[in-house]
Amino acid sequence: MLENISDDRKALFLRDLMENYVGQQGLGSMPKADLDALIIHLYLKYSGTQKVDVFALSETFKIKESRVKSLVETGWIKFSGKDEPEVWCEIIDSLARVSIELESLEKGQVRFKLENPAHFRYFQKQVRLLESTATYSPSSEQVVAQFDVFNKVINRVYENVLRDQQAQINEPIKAIYRRIRNDIIGPDRFEEYRTGDKQESTLGQSLTKASELAGIAALIIDVFGGGGAATAVASARATQG
Repeated sequence: MLENISDDRKALFLRDLMENYVGQQGLGSMPKADLDALIIHLYLKYSGTQKVDVFALSETFKIKESRVKSLVETGWIKFSGKDEPEVWCEIIDSLARVSIELESLEKGQVRFKLENPAHFRYFQKQVRLLESTATYSPSSEQVVAQFDVFNKVINRVYENVLRDQQAQINEPIKAIYRRIRNDIIGPDRFEEYRTGDKQESTLGQSLTKASELAGIAALIIDVFGGGGAATAVASARATQG
């Protein structure tokens, strides 16, 4: 079990375990569920993994996958000590790596998998602030949302949550939309939806609206390229801003 943690980090694992389990309230005062969550949280922290492999963790700790997901989220909430900007930097970096798929061309929906199940609560918070909806499947760990909603969440986080970290996340955000353009939609089909015959479709309109978002417009235009009156307006707005 500990072979995934390097020797120099095992001491840090034990230190944090003792500080949280004994140092906070005294030996035996922590509820067993919190202790379980702490152990998994520290295991993930010091094994250096970016992606939470629920199946591998269930095999390692000999518990059900549903239990793993619950403990990961509990551990994140109670022991990570990270503030919302730190978490969102992780989410943006994750979205630049994970598979984002078009759930439905007709409905303009996207589907993506979060590397850490605990991240969904942060995504869901922003969706609710937009008075929109997104669905999360605990079994598949996948989120389905309207492409418009996805774009608005990224824009809102960029403008409000990560105002002081924008320079750090510009490239990961461009990487997200570069993959959407080149790998998910495809260059030829992208042009049809962006400036061609399918511009008035749900997906086409979503692509246009993405370039009109005040915060990330310049980043998206840099990836999507020019085209259309909406892009011209967005470019002028970005220059003025």
